[in-house]
Amino acid sequence: MNLALKITSAWEATNEAGGCFASALHAIRTEEVDTPVVFRRPARKSTENDQLGEVLLLVTEAKRHARDILTRAEAIESAVQQQLATR
Repeated sequence: MNLALKITSAWEATNEAGGCFASALHAIRTEEVDTPVVFRRPARKSTENDQLGEVLLLVTEAKRHARDILTRAEAIESAVQQQLATR
C-alpha cells in the first residue's frame, strides 16, 4: 500500500472514532439512542440503562478505532523511516 493510501486509511479511522465519541455524547445528552447505522437496533423507548449501554458500546467501538489508528500510524512511520533510510 502506498503512503498516501496509508495516511488516508488512518484518517478514516480517526473519523470513525470521532463519530463514535460524538454519538456517545449525544446518547447521554438526549433521551434518544442515536447510534451509527451499523449499531442501530429497532426503535423503542429508551431508558437510562439503554443510554448508558449505548455509551459503553460506542466508547468500546471508539477504542477499537483508536487501536486501528495507532497501528496505521506505526505503519506510516515505518514506511517513512524506510524511505528516508534509502535516500
